[in-house]
Amino acid sequence: MKLHHHIAAALLLSWTMLFVTSRAPEAQAASQKNAARAHAQAATTQPHLDEAYRLLRRSHYVLNHACRRLGGHRGEAIKQIELASGEVQAAISLDHGTVPAVSESGDISAKPGQVHPYVHDALRQCEEAKTQLSAAQVSGGHRDKAIQYIDAAIVHLQAAIQEPPCH
Repeated sequence: MKLHHHIAAALLLSWTMLFVTSRAPEAQAASQKNAARAHAQAATTQPHLDEAYRLLRRSHYVLNHACRRLGGHRGEAIKQIELASGEVQAAISLDHGTVPAVSESGDISAKPGQVHPYVHDALRQCEEAKTQLSAAQVSGGHRDKAIQYIDAAIVHLQAAIQEPPCH
């Protein structure tokens, strides 16, 4: 979690506590519980959304470097990943508003002799993004739409892996 998120949460909690002190004891207890619940949900949801977004952006980057001759599956997977990224970005905007910075460069995860290592790496990242999204507790339907798009991307990536090796 970035420092400004901690500061914003602390300010919100401080303001809530200041406001609560002027109310009746029963109302104070209810407000404290609600503030703590909202803070806990934001703390648990944000990392899952941010990590899913990072994984999707990375899989997009990796696929852009993959073999172009994969029966159209690479291109279709990229489209689905872009749609999923947009839905995750919308969920992040509703949840906490700050889309994380993403470094897309770096080595891929490949096994020696593996055919289509870029596609395998993108597939692994899509599967992990789906796991992260499944763990996020968000409303608005963006998470579910993103998972549907990821599922479609996974189907295309699995088909792309079956294509003949590129030379």
